[in-house]
Amino acid sequence: ICGAMPAFGWNLAMCFLMGASAGGLLPITFTLMAETVPAAHRGWLLVALGGIGTSAGYLLAAGSAALLVPEFSWRALWLLGLPTGQTVDVSVRRPAAGWNSFPDAESTGIEVDGPAVTIAVANPATDRCSLLGTVVDEAGSPLAATVHLLHHRGDVAQYATRLDGSFRIDTIPAGTVHIEIRQAIYPPLRLPPLQLATQDIRDLGTLKLQRGGLAYGRVIGPRDQALTNVTMRLIDDGDREIATADCTDTSYRTPLLPPGRYDLLVQADDVAPSRIALPIRAGEERELDVRLEPGSLHRIRVHTDAEEDRSAMVSVVVFDEEQRAVWVAHLPMTQGEAEFRAYLRDGRFAVLALGVRGYRATGSFAVDAQSTLGPSLTVLELERGN
Repeated sequence: ICGAMPAFGWNLAMCFLMGASAGGLLPITFTLMAETVPAAHRGWLLVALGGIGTSAGYLLAAGSAALLVPEFSWRALWLLGLPTGQTVDVSVRRPAAGWNSFPDAESTGIEVDGPAVTIAVANPATDRCSLLGTVVDEAGSPLAATVHLLHHRGDVAQYATRLDGSFRIDTIPAGTVHIEIRQAIYPPLRLPPLQLATQDIRDLGTLKLQRGGLAYGRVIGPRDQALTNVTMRLIDDGDREIATADCTDTSYRTPLLPPGRYDLLVQADDVAPSRIALPIRAGEERELDVRLEPGSLHRIRVHTDAEEDRSAMVSVVVFDEEQRAVWVAHLPMTQGEAEFRAYLRDGRFAVLALGVRGYRATGSFAVDAQSTLGPSLTVLELERGN
């Protein structure tokens, strides 16, 4: 349009309108990028667009003007993009975190302003389920967010909602899907597992995000000593691990959590773990220092003769007399064996070992700091569960 103006003055007027329109689109562009680009790549990509892209544009425009204007006048600069604006090539790639059943798809020579083009990236024979809904804030206003899906077969995928908070996700594989709604300033909203049958269309309705709270504080060892390998797991009222806290050897900070009652399961090397009640209120930033006390060493040895499990990962969970998880660890098997070292307070405990492919073992033991027999040992033999 600018290149077709009858005089240079009209060209300037059209340039002003075009610049105002592009300036209005830039905030939307950066907002969409901040929502959809992974956090690990967001910084450098925004800098590249805002800095390198702008500088390269200036250099290209100045060089083209020096070469073309003396021979072809200013109109030639606006006609440079004409050949590239007739057709486009589109390549659709399955992301690294996406449904494994989605193949890549490519389409070339698509006409600009031509008829709509459909590019299929799913198997229509099996992937026919759909989810739709709308995300709003606590006042009911639309809220742009991301929808994270975890399929029972291990696939994960994420989708951005529209700016009005609405979304429709098609061609989801049938099966059990775990859904989580995430937004930068709100805690995640986790929905109950959803069973999808082939060709299901599920309307999740209005999904309201609410303000959350968090906890932070110091982690203190016996006699105020520094701790090593501190881990903190957040457990909900259903005894499920829902998140972990950011920890150093001296401090911690939880992520934003929806209002509710939680337990903070704290572990570190060579001290007894602690499980602390942690109620969370909306808008609260609660300071809570955690002190870990000495414990007695108990060794847990897990063994298997199953050839396929001799180098697999094994997990151990220790439960107290109230059947609450108080100690959790994971180790790889070496030649069919792994030994865990748990420091625990006095008492009776149950233990559960979980291997891969359904292998498991259970046992029980007691810890007594007054014992003169040295560190106690529990041996568990992994067997295939029912």
